[in-house]
Amino acid sequence: MPFHQLLSYLHTWVEELAISWPGVVSIFVLVATVIALMITIKLFRCSEYPQSKATIFTSRKDKVPIILDNILSRRTIFPKDCLEDQILHKSELDTILEAANWAPTHNKTEPWRYVVFQGPESITSYLDFLDDFYRPIANDLEEKELEKFNKKMASARKEWPSKCATLILIAMKRQLPDENGDRMPEWEEVCAVAMSVQNMHLVATSFGDVAGFWSSHTWCKRARDSVEMRKYLNLACNEDRVFGAFLLGRYDSNKRFRSSRKSICDKVQFRNA
Repeated sequence: MPFHQLLSYLHTWVEELAISWPGVVSIFVLVATVIALMITIKLFRCSEYPQSKATIFTSRKDKVPIILDNILSRRTIFPKDCLEDQILHKSELDTILEAANWAPTHNKTEPWRYVVFQGPESITSYLDFLDDFYRPIANDLEEKELEKFNKKMASARKEWPSKCATLILIAMKRQLPDENGDRMPEWEEVCAVAMSVQNMHLVATSFGDVAGFWSSHTWCKRARDSVEMRKYLNLACNEDRVFGAFLLGRYDSNKRFRSSRKSICDKVQFRNA
């Protein structure tokens, strides 16, 4: 159709609608703007948005493989495998601790407690506390126990201050009984703390180069379970407990740490009847 004929039809249509030409232009501009906006939003959602482990543009369906990949990628990475003289940024530590605070907790007792040591001097001061605890009782210990402590302490002093950016002591604040003497079973509180630590480890994994290691402190369990330790961490109740330390550092992200699990089929029973 010739262009002048198209204009003629358009002019007739406008006259029939009793709309001025500026009005027509405004309508076309508005429609074009809406269409352009819709296309932009669509392209933005489908684009390769900078990949973090989760973004506000990720649908719930898309998050499932991301979360599972994070769980499968989680590894215990020991201080010996970390790089020296690294730091953990405040934003990273804040995110890790916030994740810890959102663990499941029956009756919302939130029993997890953490004491954070950052930097070589601070971490060394904690190791000094452990040494100071064991020194006066060394002669009363069995040779095997003392030898184990000394060996682990020597390794910790060599590696932790230089290769661990942050050391987080893990504790449980035991719920006090209510007026009827009722409270959560201790095992539920222990599980809540363990899940809180798992949250920390998963978020550390999501950063790509942050290593996590939970030291249960069996090599210094006398100090870990002592009154002195509870006082050191400002834990007032004798039923409060310490579960070791979570050590964070940085590692070479090009290095791979392998692990394996036996089949889940060996650990699950299905009863459908």
